[in-house]
Amino acid sequence: MYELLRNGYTQNVFQFSSKGMTKFLVSMKPDKIEDLIAANALFRPATLDSGSANKYVDCKLGDAQPVYLWGTYNAMKNTFGVLCYQEQLSQIAHEVGGLSLGEGVKLVKFISKKKQAKIDAYKDKFLQGAEISGCPTEDARAIWEMFEVAGSYLFNKSHATAYAVTAYAGAWLKANYPTAFYTVALQWAKDDEIPTLISEMELCSDAKIVPPDINVSGSTFFTDFDTNEIFWSLCRIKMLGVKAVDWIVQEREARGRYTSIENFIERVFRYKLKKYQYWNDPDDPDEVTKCPVNARHVRHLILSGCFDKVENAQ
Repeated sequence: MYELLRNGYTQNVFQFSSKGMTKFLVSMKPDKIEDLIAANALFRPATLDSGSANKYVDCKLGDAQPVYLWGTYNAMKNTFGVLCYQEQLSQIAHEVGGLSLGEGVKLVKFISKKKQAKIDAYKDKFLQGAEISGCPTEDARAIWEMFEVAGSYLFNKSHATAYAVTAYAGAWLKANYPTAFYTVALQWAKDDEIPTLISEMELCSDAKIVPPDINVSGSTFFTDFDTNEIFWSLCRIKMLGVKAVDWIVQEREARGRYTSIENFIERVFRYKLKKYQYWNDPDDPDEVTKCPVNARHVRHLILSGCFDKVENAQ
């Protein structure tokens, strides 16, 4: 699953499918859930501009060494010395500055809302607590400066974790059950998204798109899990609507498989083609229903390959 994300196969993975996030994951090379949580918190304009995102990637890949100020290792060991989350700020304020966790949460809110008077009140309390804890004055001031710079854009870790777990589940399904994953993804995709999906699917899985089959396909993409073939949806053929497709499928389900184009036409248009012996021959109720299939639909069904199998077209 992580290999899938490292290679940039992120289409339809929750939170990770945008071009920017895909590039970020490729550069980060995630290999644990903490990386996915951090990606959610770091890939935002403010953190990208501050350099925090690049610092995380450099330290993770070993291109730089993480630096921990006094007393911050416990809170920042999983993020390579980068302040990513609001919870980290609260924890450091508690462990280094002696503030309660509740005061740490309030400090996060005051910094994010730029309430300078209240921030300054906490600053004095933090520096006094840090001195009592044994933190060097230089480090204490550097930690507080880090709070004020990063506090305005820090992300909530519990929120980032919920996103990451959801993304993990989607990516895990994509890695282990790609045919089922892409069947659903294609069904909900917009027309302009389908080429990208198909391209990725062919690169990272055994699943493959095959032309629609008049005896297999329906209103949604249909999958043969034995062969990993995904049959094109009849509703995604140009000009065909849901009513026309439902009419074709209902006839197939009621009277069996179509055996040829002629057989299809005779059955689908049987009421249109019906010959009356007398002018007042009665119609049964079904015959009154207007057939939604027309000649243009039949032409597009032929061109899309729906009858290739029954007609043995090579």
